[in-house]
Amino acid sequence: MAPWSRYLLTGAETWIAHAMAVAHGANTWYGIYQDNNTDARMNTVKAVNQFLEQNEEDLTGTRSAARVALLWSDSTANHYQSTSEETDFTRGEDRLTEWQQGDARGSFMGWYDALSRSRILFDVIDEASIGDGSFQRYDLVILPESSCMSEEEAGHLEAYVRRGGKLIASFDTAFYDEEGTRRPQPLLADVLGLKEVVGILPSRFDHMETEWGDPLLKGMDQSLIPAPSLSVRGKPSPGVHTVMRYRRKQESRYEELPDATDFPFILRNRHGAGEAIYLTGNVGKFYECYALPEYRTLMTNAVRELCEDWVIVETEAESLHLSLRKKKNRWMLHLINYTGSMTRPIGSVLPLRMLPIRLRIPGFQATRIWSSALQRTLPFQEANGEVITELPELSIYDILVVEHGSASGKCRRSLFHNTTRGKGRDAHHEKRNLPTSDTKRKTSVEIFETTSGKFPSANCQGAGCQ
Repeated sequence: MAPWSRYLLTGAETWIAHAMAVAHGANTWYGIYQDNNTDARMNTVKAVNQFLEQNEEDLTGTRSAARVALLWSDSTANHYQSTSEETDFTRGEDRLTEWQQGDARGSFMGWYDALSRSRILFDVIDEASIGDGSFQRYDLVILPESSCMSEEEAGHLEAYVRRGGKLIASFDTAFYDEEGTRRPQPLLADVLGLKEVVGILPSRFDHMETEWGDPLLKGMDQSLIPAPSLSVRGKPSPGVHTVMRYRRKQESRYEELPDATDFPFILRNRHGAGEAIYLTGNVGKFYECYALPEYRTLMTNAVRELCEDWVIVETEAESLHLSLRKKKNRWMLHLINYTGSMTRPIGSVLPLRMLPIRLRIPGFQATRIWSSALQRTLPFQEANGEVITELPELSIYDILVVEHGSASGKCRRSLFHNTTRGKGRDAHHEKRNLPTSDTKRKTSVEIFETTSGKFPSANCQGAGCQ
């Protein structure tokens, strides 16, 4: 925990940190000081290693089955402007100086949080994935205010959409070149359906008017919602479908509500065989700051309009993160529960019980579902192309492994949870969707070796975590 390297996190946070890494195919490294070697919290690390070792087969040599990709743009972080967290490699930065520019990190984290809380399966990719073409295996690519972009990258993305890919972009995506110089016209304007940029406006008291009946607004019940803090005011190309409109600038909190403008908030455009949705405001950063539920609804509705879910866990808890990975005839569904106090570090996690899970994958026929944490087979049924099961209890981390006869296919809407029968502990890092590696991953712990023990309870922190 920066900057206090000798401070050990709670058992719950230790489990969550390791689970988030291995669930997405990454290696973990857990370094400690000699001072920590007698701390009871180290028993949590032993329990983590135990679980990873027991489930090594289902954690090694896997590939992500996510069909949605969220882009992290190094060019935007380096040549635009961005806040940053203090780490071993970066200094903390929370001041932004250019009012017409957004926040690269904040925008990315807002999108990340909205997707995770909505239990949408997604991978994080980088610009190298755009350059080498590996991003094309995804059905949908999200550009979260990816402001800086080269002509080559924009060309790859345009061709991807033209051939049938789906794209979501927000605010000033591709308004700047890869070195941070403003372009006269955004590179992806034709793809996004943007005919002309009139200007960029800041908003403090402004609102937008909703339009009932549009699928992008499904689940919203307020006729006015706050406008994002920054927005592109632009004119759509002919034939582009628009959703919602900005109201005129409101100079103070209590003045009369101004009239609506002709500037749209959302553009939905067909481009070749593909489709793009353009949210003209800095929705990612705005959601990171205020977490308004209407923004998460808009963002995730856009995702689900273009790429329908394969996995649905039916729960009211937002604090459940999912990752789906595949290996030969097994699908591993990682479930990470961080339901606890409203502060971090989390002291203890509240278990989730009786979680209905529905899974629909084209050509999928389940033969067995196994809970790695509970160490038991789960009953299931198949109906209307769905595999339906129920997880009795989720403490902090579980891997459900579903063994099957065959599976293939692209994104489609589904109402189910994928389960996996898990005994794996390792996986391969999928940062750029490079070819799968069978390299084994262990949590490296200096001083202690893995010892046997039971999977920890949700409130486990100390010696009882063995």
